[in-house]
Amino acid sequence: LAIIPPEVAVELRELGIERIVEATLRRRWMTMKYRLLPDWLKKLNAKYGNLDWRLAEAHAIYWAERGREKWTEDKDTFKRLSCDRMIFQSPAAAFETGRLVYLKDIQHLEMTPNIHIIDAVLKSYQDAWALYDENTIGGAYGNFLVNAVVTLYKFGEKKKAAEVLALANTYERYGTRFAKPLDEFVLKELAEDMESASYPVAQGTVQSYLMNAYYQLAIDEDEVAEGYLHIAQQLYDRYRKFVAGTEKRRALPTWKQMQITSLEMTKQRIPPPMAKRLEERLPRADEKFIPEAGEIAAPVVQ
Repeated sequence: LAIIPPEVAVELRELGIERIVEATLRRRWMTMKYRLLPDWLKKLNAKYGNLDWRLAEAHAIYWAERGREKWTEDKDTFKRLSCDRMIFQSPAAAFETGRLVYLKDIQHLEMTPNIHIIDAVLKSYQDAWALYDENTIGGAYGNFLVNAVVTLYKFGEKKKAAEVLALANTYERYGTRFAKPLDEFVLKELAEDMESASYPVAQGTVQSYLMNAYYQLAIDEDEVAEGYLHIAQQLYDRYRKFVAGTEKRRALPTWKQMQITSLEMTKQRIPPPMAKRLEERLPRADEKFIPEAGEIAAPVVQ
């Protein structure tokens, strides 16, 4: 990590030029080390929203945009298509894992979706759709629309998820794939195999969403945690309705028991500092996250 030596920083501060010198050195580092032009970064942040330039996805967008400008000027359609593919694939990847969260108190880094660039990602696909045959773009775009709706829903952005679902339903290419209410669409995508699942698979699926909820709570992503908790409850209720009448053989543990077990499993699997953080956060969290007091029951053999 490049930093100005403390003794030099003091002198620069006294001269009133510390920030100017730091900005100059940052620009020099950016252009000489990473070959990035600040004016282009500003331009792309304006186009896509604030990209996290610590991650590779942002750099892929940068070089694809630079390449597209070059090959458009040279009228090289094949090379421009390659750049266009990178341009809509890289923002899609940035949407999925393009935000870096740093928890300083426990020195933990976490890559999460950058859901705030959704409009820019959609536009990148739409621009490519307008330029090329829909068969070139349609498959990838359809898959992204599904992932976008589900991701936005999980991250608590239900209004935006509904907007994307409505947009997807306007494309004739996808038929009735997106012609469903939001909750039904998302649950179908997440629970296609729940009704045919064995007891261990169904239990593991619900637990995985509960554990994700507690993990997100530990890293201060409360809205995301609530999204995972909501999905876990929906999957649990869906499976319970499906096995009605055969509960003795196939019933899952009670919801209370599932929460207790999943919370304990989460604390065992995450680093101790993060587990301690989760314990500290739980009393301040929404009561729906907090299992009722009780001992963890021994597993029941089905």
